[in-house]
Amino acid sequence: MSTKILRTLALLAALPCAVLFIETGAAQTPRQAPTTLTSETPARIEPTNDGFDYIRRSVMIPMRDGVKLHTVILVPKNAVKVAGRAGDAPILLTRTPYNANGLTSHSQSSHLGSILSGYDNATDVIVEGGY
Repeated sequence: MSTKILRTLALLAALPCAVLFIETGAAQTPRQAPTTLTSETPARIEPTNDGFDYIRRSVMIPMRDGVKLHTVILVPKNAVKVAGRAGDAPILLTRTPYNANGLTSHSQSSHLGSILSGYDNATDVIVEGGY
């Protein structure tokens, strides 16, 4: 066969494909802009501490010279039950010149023992003693 006939056959074979390609592109519906959805995330998230066996408070305690010291207070939830009445629970005071927040929040746990481990504390004595 001559090259002229081969070119004609190739053109005739490609023509229906081109027509189908053009027609399917024209048949598509135009894309609509997405609708805006409202956010389901609340503006502020407060974690619940109901399952924790301690209560954590961060306070600033004023000193005589006017300086305020950052203080982290960890109170076991059973402190009143151990003492018998409110205000009679024993306390354990640990002072540090270092990061008190970091030392008491390195372990994100709901148990007081996990929070206190890793520092200069006798964790088993503290937890079992009801401090």
